[in-house]
Amino acid sequence: TGSIDSLTNSGTITGQYAAIYNDKLGTLGPITNSGVIAGAIMNEASQDLNINGGTGSTFGLLTGFGGGTDIGDVGLITNTASNVIFGSGNQLLNDNINVGSFKVSNQGTLLVNNSITITGNYDQAANAKLLIGVSDSAVAAGTASDSGYGRLVVTGDANIASGSSVGLVSTHTYGFAQGQRYLVVQAGGAGTNYNADTLHYSVAGYDVSGTSVVDGANKNLVLTVGAVQSVTPPVTPPTSNGPINRANTADGTASLAGLFNYQGFNADLMNVFNAAAANGSTAAGNKAGAQLSPTANLAAATQGSVASTVQVLNVTSAHLEGLRGGSTGVSTGEGPPTSGLWTQAFGGTAHMDERDDIAGYSARYNGLLLGADGMLNDNWRLGGLFSYTKTTLNNNGNNDGSSADVKSYGLFGYASYNANPWYLDLSVGAVQHQYDTQRQVDFTGVNGTAKGSHNGMQYTASAQAGYPIDLGASMANVILTPIAGLSYSTLRQDSYTEKGGAGTALHVNADNLNSLKSDLGAKLARAFATSYGSLTPSAQLTWRHEYRDSALQSVANFSADTTGATSFSSTGPKAVGDTGVLSVGLTLVTHNNLTVAAHYTGETGGGFNANTGDLQVRWAF
Repeated sequence: TGSIDSLTNSGTITGQYAAIYNDKLGTLGPITNSGVIAGAIMNEASQDLNINGGTGSTFGLLTGFGGGTDIGDVGLITNTASNVIFGSGNQLLNDNINVGSFKVSNQGTLLVNNSITITGNYDQAANAKLLIGVSDSAVAAGTASDSGYGRLVVTGDANIASGSSVGLVSTHTYGFAQGQRYLVVQAGGAGTNYNADTLHYSVAGYDVSGTSVVDGANKNLVLTVGAVQSVTPPVTPPTSNGPINRANTADGTASLAGLFNYQGFNADLMNVFNAAAANGSTAAGNKAGAQLSPTANLAAATQGSVASTVQVLNVTSAHLEGLRGGSTGVSTGEGPPTSGLWTQAFGGTAHMDERDDIAGYSARYNGLLLGADGMLNDNWRLGGLFSYTKTTLNNNGNNDGSSADVKSYGLFGYASYNANPWYLDLSVGAVQHQYDTQRQVDFTGVNGTAKGSHNGMQYTASAQAGYPIDLGASMANVILTPIAGLSYSTLRQDSYTEKGGAGTALHVNADNLNSLKSDLGAKLARAFATSYGSLTPSAQLTWRHEYRDSALQSVANFSADTTGATSFSSTGPKAVGDTGVLSVGLTLVTHNNLTVAAHYTGETGGGFNANTGDLQVRWAF
């Protein structure tokens, strides 16, 4: 109870329960606030709650008990028995307002830096102004609830009088850019009328327009930043008010073009849209475009998984070679045992430079093979193996911070035909790849990690022929084996939808990748008798050529876009056409039919290099 004719505050009024409380029998006159009111404001009386603000450049602050202006500091004004009237002067509103079936009336200047909910109705007079603050840190930490700029969310009707003003202001150093869109008022009432065509809009340095857009049950007032305002001397205006795509790489241009087609109102995706539109240079556009595209991350994961299968084929080929006459490739007169079990572990690293404007990567991989084989007759040997490989890849360049983990499980069948002296090795296999991708997006205004998970299925077939030649006693009985091989594989990857990413998550369509490679080379080997058994060092040099140099095609759209308007297609780097492969090894066949072999294989060419070591143990019986 009691009466206050008027209340003037130029300092701080605060209270943990309430900063200002007026019960239903009390009388509270106009509040003039050029300072801070931190805490709940509660008015139970039936008379209107009138709040005036500061003058000139001074804004009174209405906020929660913490006294700050961040989204976590938002307070509450409860006034369900009457209207809340913001009269003359300037107010920074950081309180949600509950007026029940009544209204909030803006008759002065209201600055909103966060998403503020009005439970009830909202009116704005013709001489009033609504300012929307835009922050530098728009979803910078990936907080989905923080759109990075202010807005009014009205549960009832929102009515803005013809001739009223709505403007955008940067709260720090945020850069506005042509084509950015901001949802400034969202109202759920059927009686909403923004008079969008007759309002006065403003943003420093740019033209700006407003549109009333129906989005389901809501009616939104959306502001679109236009061209830079004319200067002296005059410049030729752009032909479009859409955002400027600063990227000049094919990948960056494609993803930004898809993003800039977005016309929806998802807060996170609108933030990404606006941040990307604010890029002021080609380098910034290329970086943002590369990070918003799945291409570099997916290409690295794909190439890494395919490369791991190649390593399995290399190991299988070396294993079959080791079975021919103690790895010499020439029969010793004592045929090898008819059957055997073997296991082989391998590991290595790989690196790919930037290629076709797509960021490169570094990779680490390791794997294990378990196999068994036996003689079908004097000429044919048949076998099978299981393979497991784990590959970890990290992008570099514009996609630094993105990574992928791939687990691969394979089943292979292999055969060797020995026609003495020539031979033919054959293999077929199927490999399931399990991909976990992490795509880092980090440019001004956006910071998030979009995570994806999907499977791929690869089928492969290969053939390799050789013709061992004994160079004779004058050459210490070194065996020279010319080798020619051909391998084919096809990989189909499933579609997937990323999660997280602060609005940058993508839905990526399924895709296919085919490969046809030839090998042409020669191997030198010589067996030495030792007290432990036959010891054979070997060296092989091969030229590997890829005939299917087509690149991975990725089709994606931003997952928050339910219309598909943001769909874009991007092309990965072409496969490396030619590489050189060097393999050196040492094989020991003991007297008790135990074989131990170790190899190093290096492959390089076209910006790609890989180094692999393996160790095999085989027990023959």
